[in-house]
Amino acid sequence: MNGEEKIMEHPRPEDLFGAVTVPEVLELAATTSRGITVVNRRLDQSPLPYALLAAGARRVAGGLVRAGVGKGDRVAIVSSTSPGFLLALFGVWRAGAVPVILPLPHRLSDLEEFVSEINRRLDHVDARCVVVADAFGDFVTGRITGDRPVLTCGELASEREEISGPIETRPEDLAYLQFTSGTTGLPRAVALTHRQMLTNAAVCCERLELVRDRSVHVSWLPLYHDMGLISVLSGMAYRIKLVLQPPEDFLARPDSWVDALSRFKATSTVAPNFAYGLAAQGMRLRPRDLDLSHLEVCGDGAEPIRAATLEQFAEAGAVHGLRPQAMTPMYGLAEATLAVAMGEATRPLVWDHVSREGLQAGGVATPVPADAPDARALAVCGPPVP
Repeated sequence: MNGEEKIMEHPRPEDLFGAVTVPEVLELAATTSRGITVVNRRLDQSPLPYALLAAGARRVAGGLVRAGVGKGDRVAIVSSTSPGFLLALFGVWRAGAVPVILPLPHRLSDLEEFVSEINRRLDHVDARCVVVADAFGDFVTGRITGDRPVLTCGELASEREEISGPIETRPEDLAYLQFTSGTTGLPRAVALTHRQMLTNAAVCCERLELVRDRSVHVSWLPLYHDMGLISVLSGMAYRIKLVLQPPEDFLARPDSWVDALSRFKATSTVAPNFAYGLAAQGMRLRPRDLDLSHLEVCGDGAEPIRAATLEQFAEAGAVHGLRPQAMTPMYGLAEATLAVAMGEATRPLVWDHVSREGLQAGGVATPVPADAPDARALAVCGPPVP
């Protein structure tokens, strides 16, 4: 096969989604009855059908344009997961601008350091304005450097006048500036086009074998992280049901994630390894009626995948109908949009056993028997995505 034929084998957003820009895929999603449900730690529901999200995004876009935001301008967003945040995010895209989602502070004592880091990132991406959760409005105003207006999610969500006329968005236009995790240095912004984001989303949908009228994806991941954002974008573009929880609600009550998987009959979820450890502990220490039989993919990524953790989760979940092949290891990084390698949804989990000493000393993975004294189990993260 020549290179051109190989490229045609890859899932393309225009074939899978019918569009190659975020505003277009949202308008297509709006023609369905499905949408996003935001839940808190008690699983109280705030429904946001795609039709309402699309209409609200058009109003937010109108407010942004009236505030001076133009095509290609960077708009920073500082908010946790909420309907207002989602309206702001898709409103930025609808206005032809480029969203940059920034993380929230972890503790109140971090606020001053948080503002300093926010200003560093705002300068790094040359942000035109800042959109913040209502709770941060008063605190952030006056602390943001440069001539940047500060808008709240609430005031944008209450806009009544939609943007006048479409703003042309092309597949190769800049769509998002995604910060790296900062594990090996200061977080840097990775520039992604609409085609790059939606191509990676198409790859994820195909590899996870989503079914449009049946799949339900549940996630508590922060949306400033690539795994959280691209998961949501993939589900919306493919027009499946999404259930989202703010990460702080998961951390306050980790059991609420598993409860949501059961209540909403989730077919897929993704999380870092530690979350599966908390979930296993919760099922073991707080027995309750759960139904995990619908889960087809429990994606594990974003940090080292530990065999003991997944074995504990699989064992605790089996009592509630969880199938062991649902455990799906993944590897990705912001520089690649998200997905790099993913286990196949129908295959059982496989481990490689290598010498821990060789791995630590020289980065060499030397195979050893599983029962060797210095054996370390490494999850096989599946073949690279196209």
